Amino acid sequence: MNRVPRDVLPDYLHRLLCTSRRILYWALPPLIFWIILRSVDLPRLGQLASGGHPALIILGLSLLVPVVMLGALRWHLLLHHYGCGRCTYRKSIREFWQGLAVGLLAPGTLGFDAYRILLTGERSGYYLRCAFIILIEKAGALFSCALLVAGLFPLLGPNRLPEGIARVVDALYLLLLAGGAGTAALLLLRRRRWAGAIAAAVNARLEAMTRRLNALAHGQPARGEEAREEGSQRTGAALIWSAFDAEVALPAAGLSLAIHLVSALQSQILFLAYGHQISFIVNLFIVPLLFLLYALPISFGGLGIREGAFILAYSAFGVPAETALVISLTGLAGNLISYGIGALLFYPGGGTRRL
Repeated sequence: MNRVPRDVLPDYLHRLLCTSRRILYWALPPLIFWIILRSVDLPRLGQLASGGHPALIILGLSLLVPVVMLGALRWHLLLHHYGCGRCTYRKSIREFWQGLAVGLLAPGTLGFDAYRILLTGERSGYYLRCAFIILIEKAGALFSCALLVAGLFPLLGPNRLPEGIARVVDALYLLLLAGGAGTAALLLLRRRRWAGAIAAAVNARLEAMTRRLNALAHGQPARGEEAREEGSQRTGAALIWSAFDAEVALPAAGLSLAIHLVSALQSQILFLAYGHQISFIVNLFIVPLLFLLYALPISFGGLGIREGAFILAYSAFGVPAETALVISLTGLAGNLISYGIGALLFYPGGGTRRL
């Protein structure tokens, strides 16, 4: 019997895993949709879809524009703070919107984030800073989620959350406590001399990494004094400390909160459009939870995951599955229109980069 060579086996397993993941990635959304459609009242769903208030639906979907603009403003301010932004806010909006279109077919937000890092890194040469800004965005969004959920949950105590959603809420409470403790510890360490020595050592390591990234990105040696400045001033612990500056923390957390507020208002308007009364506090509580679930790198564009999570979360507050599903599908249609706008910006006169 022929034996598989040892050096071939890892490649074979790698291809098998990649193929399995690809099948799961594309098969999961239709499978979830099939399960959902089997469990809802289809005639009732059709009645709700045809009975929506058109003006309110259009008003709700139009709020996707300020959501994009707020996200672009957060990205724009952080880029300028870290010396990566050499463009106007209008250009940042265009590139941010383009990134949303690119990220549609990638798991979670991976495609969206990778596009922004590559585009801005190529323009400025600071790939490391751009990646760090993405991390700051994630941290600010996560903090705002934890803050809203932890603050609003006591007001919604009489409602019994599904087990999966309840575990997410518990995790956010722990995350908020751990984040507060970690922030306090970092601020205390910042005043210690030995912490500064560790920071200097980390900076030296990352400075060399930055020069190599610049060299690989441009096909030439790192850019001398500018590359050394990148490493000496904006890498390692220096970057971590900078995350606590007001110019960084306020855009990251404050604009993330604003995005959740506008998204909750959109959900509130869509509920009114389909004739279902629900408290705004409920929407403001659920929107951050759904934001976390959408970001999971499971299916392209979060399709299927969004609808299942929407039904599961709102069912805890007495919303029928058919109502939750029609509102989720309406929001999905709005997102697809938004992604389409981002895709149109790649055409001549609309964008600066083609894939």
